[in-house]
Amino acid sequence: MKRELGCYLNPRNPNLPRIIEIYLKHGIRHIGTDGCATRDPAAHEKAGALFKANGLTVESVHSESQIMPGPGDKPDSLRDTHKRILDRAKDWNAKHVVYHHSSIKLRWFDSVGLEEAAIIMKDPKGFEARLVEEVRWLCGEAGARGLNITLENLPACHLVARSMDQILPVIQNVAMHNLGICFDSGHAHCAGRDVAAEIRKAGRLLWTTHFHDNRGGGDPLAKISETDLHWVPGLGTIDWIAVVRALDEIGFKAPVVFEGAHVGVKESAAGWIDQLDDVISLTLRNWRAFEQLAAAGPGH
Repeated sequence: MKRELGCYLNPRNPNLPRIIEIYLKHGIRHIGTDGCATRDPAAHEKAGALFKANGLTVESVHSESQIMPGPGDKPDSLRDTHKRILDRAKDWNAKHVVYHHSSIKLRWFDSVGLEEAAIIMKDPKGFEARLVEEVRWLCGEAGARGLNITLENLPACHLVARSMDQILPVIQNVAMHNLGICFDSGHAHCAGRDVAAEIRKAGRLLWTTHFHDNRGGGDPLAKISETDLHWVPGLGTIDWIAVVRALDEIGFKAPVVFEGAHVGVKESAAGWIDQLDDVISLTLRNWRAFEQLAAAGPGH
């Protein structure tokens, strides 16, 4: 099955018009947006106008906020932030807002997931009850704006948020029709999970993707910066033919969206924009090759 494809972008990137031009050159009409840790409504409006003028569909908006407040914070202390994010997604006519599963507001560092897990494991049942309550509230606010909430699986150090077995029970307990999954292939692979098997577990609840590649792993003590590499699919060790077949098996119909896939140079580095045309071309060519091989049947 030849799927529609999309790519993430940073709406605050000063090269945004050129990024969009490159995407359109390659037939990319679906986008996801990175979190925007700014309250500048003019910047958001400018980005939204560019999306609309160029006929882009915003598949997903990545929240820059965690779901849960930090230790000692008021239980509802993030709700105004959540509302701002949801309002931005609505203004951009997005479909999904992506949140990291079981995320807690903490100072970020490379292995923050271990600190998160330590907090959660002090009272796992109590945390899950609070998480379910907060996600249910989020879904209510999102639904009022015509949006879905999707929970994303995380890398290896996030001990309670790295597999479908940890996400699916929360979705079941929240029991809201607009709650699904954003599946991150790179996170699953560097957490030592079988990417295709995780897709099958997600099933019909898989609504959008963050696809990229890496070398795999599974060590929770490994640095995220050294394992979650965001390479172009095909440059790492994910079995992408199996991934395509798993998507076919679950009846996934949405665009496949690639997140931050690159070849050595990340977006924050000088010269990134000059490589983007080649990176997008390689990403799309590789993916179409995986689709062809997947369709060819066993032995390919």
